[in-house]
Amino acid sequence: MRSHSCANLTQCWSKGFGGEGRAGFGAKTPPAIKKANQRSAVKRAQKSYGGASAREIAQATQQKIENEMMNLPPHYQMATQLYQQLQTRNAHVADLTVLEQAGLSLQELDGAKRAQDKLERLYLEYDFSENDLHNVFQRITWDASADAKAAKAMLGEMPKEISDRVDRACSYVADGVLAAGPSGRCLDVGCGYGVLVPHLIESGIALSQIYGVDLSTEMIRNAREQHRGATFEAADFLEEYQDLNDEVGFDSIIFCCSLHDLPDLPRSLRKAASLLRSQGNLIVVHPQGASHVTKQMKSNPVMVKRGLPNAEELRAMKLEGLELQIEPTKEGSREELERGYLAVFRII
Repeated sequence: MRSHSCANLTQCWSKGFGGEGRAGFGAKTPPAIKKANQRSAVKRAQKSYGGASAREIAQATQQKIENEMMNLPPHYQMATQLYQQLQTRNAHVADLTVLEQAGLSLQELDGAKRAQDKLERLYLEYDFSENDLHNVFQRITWDASADAKAAKAMLGEMPKEISDRVDRACSYVADGVLAAGPSGRCLDVGCGYGVLVPHLIESGIALSQIYGVDLSTEMIRNAREQHRGATFEAADFLEEYQDLNDEVGFDSIIFCCSLHDLPDLPRSLRKAASLLRSQGNLIVVHPQGASHVTKQMKSNPVMVKRGLPNAEELRAMKLEGLELQIEPTKEGSREELERGYLAVFRII
């Protein structure tokens, strides 16, 4: 499960590798393999970040992000600055009352319009889009933090209530895969460093039946090293990813703590639906709930463009051939606090 990154990652690290990690899925991995993976992950991360303390990790990660941003082509550097400015400004305005918005100065409104017009000109002149720019932030941030997050997860344990919610989601993945027999396959979109693999295996799915895709090449490198036998691909799910054989498809596709990271949420769900076999399942889960994602969106609108959709919004997307069989809990409700966010579609 991803613990969402931010443009300044210092606030994301309260402890180093020796602390009480709470993002890990290591409890379900056999002890011998777990220890070997821990040693390998920690050694690599220490080399990558120059140390194991929270401060060293945070500073090195931030430096990696800044270096990668500086290495972008000049037009992309200019676009990232404008995009950050506009996303932060728009998130602030969205929190204002109608009267407060009406009181915004003409100078501020004109400045925002000029910035937006300049960004649009860059899109046209250099043939890229807002989605491409969003992915630049995602890729650079996740690449920079991949080794640290993988190592921290290997040394930590997930709270039982969170683990139980992930297990429940993976049981629906298994329903589709096991019903298809030995040829059954599942796809984890935004798989990170293979965080779901132990849960999927415990649900009865074989390693060879697990496929993952993530924008971050460094996350995928960690996934391949930790979970040999599964298939992982570094690709833009919307624009680049294609099944090895489009006619084969998947029996279950899951987005675990990742759907809100993609630049176009409805299109991402439609793409997933197009890759499903008959009788397939589409699962969206965030064990901490939609409220958690909304907080991320408000605190870091550059990385999180929108929150998770409620049941009405999911139905309004009219995913062809799919029926919403398990509705997500209402954001801010007692049910969300008890169960998190889970939506399950099935082909009809």
